[in-house]
Amino acid sequence: MFDFLRKKVVDNRFNKLDNSLTFTFSNIKNDIDTIKKWVIHLNKKSEEIDQYKQHLTLTKEDVKNLNLWITYLEGRHNDLHSYVLDLHKNDKELFERVQKLEEIKEKHEKIILNASELVKNSSFAGQGQLGTLQGTSKGQVEDKSLEKTPQETKVKTPKKLSILDKEAFTGAEMEILDILYSSDRPISYDKISKIVGKKEKSIRNLIYEIRRKGIDILTKPIGIRQKGFYLPQEEKIKVSGR
Repeated sequence: MFDFLRKKVVDNRFNKLDNSLTFTFSNIKNDIDTIKKWVIHLNKKSEEIDQYKQHLTLTKEDVKNLNLWITYLEGRHNDLHSYVLDLHKNDKELFERVQKLEEIKEKHEKIILNASELVKNSSFAGQGQLGTLQGTSKGQVEDKSLEKTPQETKVKTPKKLSILDKEAFTGAEMEILDILYSSDRPISYDKISKIVGKKEKSIRNLIYEIRRKGIDILTKPIGIRQKGFYLPQEEKIKVSGR
């Protein structure tokens, strides 16, 4: 009887122990599976961290290269800025020189016009002196001295003409005169060339010829690098004939 009870108690203990061991090993297995999953997860995270490190290293190199480029571009910008300032300074000096050359050219043109007038006047005066000498050789000094005033009037007559001799001008020159006569303000080489369809060089030559023929075309600055041409009122009266 006691042996049976003892055996039963032992069997119960063994069953409890077996169940306890089974439960324990089951938990251990679950823990091991969980640890495996965590190890796999951490390995993946470690690989991602390694990739991030590589990207970070590459990014640092790119930033370093960008800094070098920025430094280089700043140097180039400073060089270009200095170059532009030098160009602006040279351009200003060149513009001043061009203005001086234009003034010298205008003075030379006026000198040429004055010289041509002097040549004309000297030719008239030469004729008058020749007539006086001829009169003197014939003993007519007093008579020729009386004719001195008409001879002087003859010399000054071309300057007092108020009617333009259009036959002395070419068609292109008359076209330029018409433009200057119709314009209420100074007009540049460029605008005249666009109106008549000729090059600026041709316009310069035409204006020079018109001046040489006695028309006083004046100039006036109309921009930083431009000058305008216009006819004064007395010249417009001469051109229009009224």
